[in-house]
Amino acid sequence: MKYSTIGLELALSIILGWYVGRRLDQKFDTAPYLEITGFFLGLIAGFRSLFRAAKQMQIEADKETEEEAAAAA
Repeated sequence: MKYSTIGLELALSIILGWYVGRRLDQKFDTAPYLEITGFFLGLIAGFRSLFRAAKQMQIEADKETEEEAAAAA
C-alpha cells in the first residue's frame, strides 16, 4: 500500500513540469523552449522518484529475506 501512488507521482511530476514551462513560455514569449524544458525536468523528477521507490522496495525485500532466513535457522 505504501507504494501505490508511484504512477500518480510520476504522472503529476511530468504534468507539473510541463505546465510550469508552458506558463513561463507565455510570460516570457519563448515558446516552446521552456515548455519542453519543463516537460523533461518533470520527466527526470518523476523517474528519480520511481527509482528511489524501487531502491527502497529492494532494501525492504532484502531485509525481509534476511529475517526469514534468521527465523528458519
